[in-house]
Amino acid sequence: MDEGLKQIILSLEIIYSPQSNNDQRHKAQFFLDGLKKLPESPFYGYQLANPDNNKFNYIVRHFGLNLLLNSITSNYANWDLEKRITVRNWVVELATKTDVADPNYLKEKIAFIWSELAKRCWGSCLTSNALAKFTDEMKLESWADMDNNLLEMWNHNTVTRNLTLIILRCLFEDVYLLDDPIVAQRTSLMNQLEHLPQIQKVGY
Repeated sequence: MDEGLKQIILSLEIIYSPQSNNDQRHKAQFFLDGLKKLPESPFYGYQLANPDNNKFNYIVRHFGLNLLLNSITSNYANWDLEKRITVRNWVVELATKTDVADPNYLKEKIAFIWSELAKRCWGSCLTSNALAKFTDEMKLESWADMDNNLLEMWNHNTVTRNLTLIILRCLFEDVYLLDDPIVAQRTSLMNQLEHLPQIQKVGY
């Protein structure tokens, strides 16, 4: 395991250990807070949240998901396309690897992260001429295959099927029920996405 990941896990152990004193916890928390400012933050988040690395260490996985979430909400607009696609693929992978033994709060967090990504990019190429031929890069930027990702999860197993419903609930709440600032900036676009069959007919 990467030395940086080991230090992160050790810091989490210090914070949650009843044997640690306040000074040790303060130093560990200071180190963990500093991770949010690093360009590698989403990578660390993905590695920590990946059940292949920390299957039953839910504290570590939850912290990793929070790192991912913070990086998306704070820095997504500054990423180039390659980094956006990489992080998106990590989120899809983590969602697909959800296990029946995982606590509900992990599933809810993954669904929330998925929603935060979707609100920032899903269908973004529709801001241009809807009758234009979309390039591959425009489709990547717009997460044009998100519906397929959700369908694959729906068909994968009962656990990911349930997660798919949680994701759809999160998206519905953010778009239609809550006063979400990201959605507010893309209201007209989000309303277009109610009519996905029509969008697909023009080449989306």
